[in-house]
Formats: sequence, C-alpha cells, structure tokens
Amino acid sequence: MEKIKKIILLMLIVFNFLISQEKTKETRFHQYSKKAKGMDGNLEIISASWYGKEEIDKFYSGEILNDGRILLGGTLGNKGILLFLDKEGAKIENEIKVDGVYIYFLKEAKDGSIYFSGKSNSLFIDYLNSNKIEIIKISPPSDTSPKGNDMFLGKISKDGKIEKVYIFEKAEGIMPDINRVGLKEKPGIPFFVLSNGEVIFQVYKKIQKINIKGKLEEIGKSDYTLLGMDEKRGYYIVGGDANTHTGREPWRCPRFFIYKLDGQYVGSLWDWNPKLVGEDKYRLVSDSGFKFPVLVTKEGDYVVIGWSDGGNSVFLREPKDLDLQVKYGFIDSLWGAKVGKFSRIMKVNPDEGKFTGGSIWCTFLTDKNQPNSSDIKDITIMEDGSIAFISGNTHNIIETPDAWSGNYLKGGSGCAFSIFSPDFKDLLFSSAIPDTNLYGLIYKNKKFLIFGSTKGIGSGCQCDSCKDRKLILKNQIQKEFGGNEDCYFLIAVVKK
Repeated sequence: MEKIKKIILLMLIVFNFLISQEKTKETRFHQYSKKAKGMDGNLEIISASWYGKEEIDKFYSGEILNDGRILLGGTLGNKGILLFLDKEGAKIENEIKVDGVYIYFLKEAKDGSIYFSGKSNSLFIDYLNSNKIEIIKISPPSDTSPKGNDMFLGKISKDGKIEKVYIFEKAEGIMPDINRVGLKEKPGIPFFVLSNGEVIFQVYKKIQKINIKGKLEEIGKSDYTLLGMDEKRGYYIVGGDANTHTGREPWRCPRFFIYKLDGQYVGSLWDWNPKLVGEDKYRLVSDSGFKFPVLVTKEGDYVVIGWSDGGNSVFLREPKDLDLQVKYGFIDSLWGAKVGKFSRIMKVNPDEGKFTGGSIWCTFLTDKNQPNSSDIKDITIMEDGSIAFISGNTHNIIETPDAWSGNYLKGGSGCAFSIFSPDFKDLLFSSAIPDTNLYGLIYKNKKFLIFGSTKGIGSGCQCDSCKDRKLILKNQIQKEFGGNEDCYFLIAVVKK
C-alpha cells in the first residue's frame, strides 16, 4: 500500500512538472514577438487626446490637410462634428457642429476643398436652409422601395465653410451590404477624390461621379461595395463576399471585380466557384472575403485586406490559379487555428493576376501554439511602400520592442497600430493602443493620424496581461475626460 502511495505521488509530481513546462514553454507568440524589429524610437507620438462631453462621442473619419493641419469628423452626441486642429494636433482652430448628421468619411481634394459624407435626417435640411447652403436633392430610383435615413455627400470650401450638399433621399435602405466589408460602424457613403477634382462614390447601388463641373453622372451599378480607385489605369473596384448557397463549405466566398470608369467590365480576382474550392481536391473551406479599402501602390499593385474564419482559405492560392500556393511574409501560416476571424494583407499585380507579397495578421495564445482572432480595420501606404494598419484583437497582440504600450512580450488584447515592410518580411512597428476603439488612420508627409473613441482610462481589458497598460495621452486638447464615451485621436511622426 505504501508503495502504491509513493507511485501515485511520483506521478502527480511528474504531471505537475509537465503542466508547468507546457505553460512556460515558448510559443509562436514569443517567437514572432522576438522576431519583430521595431523602429528604434523613430516613431514618436506628438499628441494624443480625448474630446467630448457626457454623451457618446466618436471620431469616425480624419484627414491630414495639404497644409499639415488636422481635420477630424464624427459625432458629438446627436450632432455631427468637424474639428480643425493645428499641425501638432495640440490646439483647436475651428469647430463646426452640424445638426442631424453622422459624419463617417471625409477627404481633401488637391485644390483644398473638402468632401464629407454620412447619413442625415430632416434636422440637417433645416440646418442647411437656415445657413443658406446649397442643397441638391436626389430622389431614389423609381423601381426601389425607399426606407431608412437620407444619406449625403457635402463639399466644404477652402475657408472651412459648407458650400454644397447632395442629399440622397431614403438611400440608407438601398445601399450595398457594407457591413460585409467592415463598415458596420461607418454606414456612410464611401467615396474617392481623384486628382482632377472628380469624386467617385456609390449610392442606391449605383457607382456615380461628380464631375469637375459639379454635375452628377451614373457610371455603373453593383450590388457589391465600392472598395477602391485605380486612377492611373482608369478603373474602379467593387467587391466583398457572397453567400455560396451550395449546401457545403465554404458558405461565403470572396468577390473582387474591376471596371473601367465608363462601366466596362475589366476582370476579376479570386473569383472561384465555391463548389470547386470546397471539393475534395482543394478543400479550401474557410469562409473568406474582402474589406474596405483597396489601395494602389506607386508601382500599380493592389493592396487588399482579406479575412477568413479559418486557415484553409482560397487566399492560400494564387488569385488566378488554384493549383499554385502563395508565400506569405512575417506571419506565414495559421496552422493550429480553430474557428475565429483572421486577417491577411495581400499585394497583387492586377494586370497579371499574380500575388506579389503579403502577410497574415493574427494574435496567438501564450500557453499553446494556437492562432487567435484579429480584425484589420484600415490600411495606408507610406512613401517607401511600407504598409501601416490598425486592427482589433483578441489575446495576444504581437508587439515590437519599442511599443508605445510598454507591454512588449506580455501579451494583451484590444486595438493596435502596426507597420509591415514593403516586402512583408519585417514587422517594423506594432503597439496596442489601450482603452480605445479605433475606426481609421491616415498617413501623409511622415505623419500618422489615428482616430476613434475611448471610454476612459482603464476601460479596456484589465486581465493580468493588460492591467498595466494605460490610455495614451499627450498634449491634450481637453484636460479631463468628458464622460460616457469620448472621441479620441493620436498623432505620430516618423523622425527619420
């Protein structure tokens, strides 16, 4: 009997030892974190601030203006807000509050005029009339069943005054399903301003243009979302994903279509028959799709955000050849993943339909080699071709040694800001932005603008991995937290 007790005790000791070893062994979280380069302090925060009152306040959009000043757009309670800041983002220069609107997108044209869009109600019409602002009302197509709010696209003059607004009546219920491309929290009118001043946008499931004379033209139709503009080639891109209705996985497949600006069809990428990709030969059964926006590099490649709910996605293969696998960069595999949401940044040559680079983006558990969910929300391109992006993440974010959060190698969850090298082999920078919900980022002339909202210091995850992180604040435009949920922004500069 004594001998049996000793054997059981020995077995318990061995079991506990093995468990402790399993918990302390190095996993891919640690391996990728140690592989991450960092920028040796050459990315510096110059300002970061909350802004709001005792309401729900959010910055959904932003722009670094041609003269270096900062413009942020969003909502303050039940009003739309356009906030002009100085070049450092430390001083308010002008504030425009607008009744009856939610502002989701804004962009400056070369001539200094600014376009902004979102959804609106009758209070906006009253505001425009009382301020003697030109209104152009567009009725919904006669073959539709209008419902929901109006949507608008407005123009602001160089001196910061709203001068013209197009109102698309009851358009909210006749838009493509922009939730499917990551715009659930920004249900406005995505638009693109061309170098000649023309504006390309989508409303009523129509691709439309405001020409240089201010006239509205229809150039195409699509049930998919306008994702990007290829101005050099004269193309626009629509896409997202589609339900397959095949009765077997995958249930959702990516869709990516290219058209000329006259509406003529050019071609597609990753446009596979779901029965083909789901059959036994390929078994690429993970649901997959595209997100807004698609960007174009100076070399003419497209930079695309892809998502999948598992590792076995069509994004493992060339856009035009299912029999050819592609090679990803910094994170090259999702082996061990269970069902979740995983992101990919992919670069492709649209003329040849060839994958030219990319990386998976996900988080990793710290105690086992298992990928965890991550969702890329927005991307931008730097002068040298590096790709910067923001993401929402479960545990644990891969960060660089110079992460602003001070949480390197500790793990953690939440929103993050990261930069890949042009070839996607190096993670140049990555940091959690604690206690925030991020909606977008802009880059221009070595300056980053990141924006969203915050519920205050300590409002994010407070687990052992996250509890020592704090909301980043510097050179604030508002000293105290307004309450409930405030707008938030962060500005950083590349010093070299």
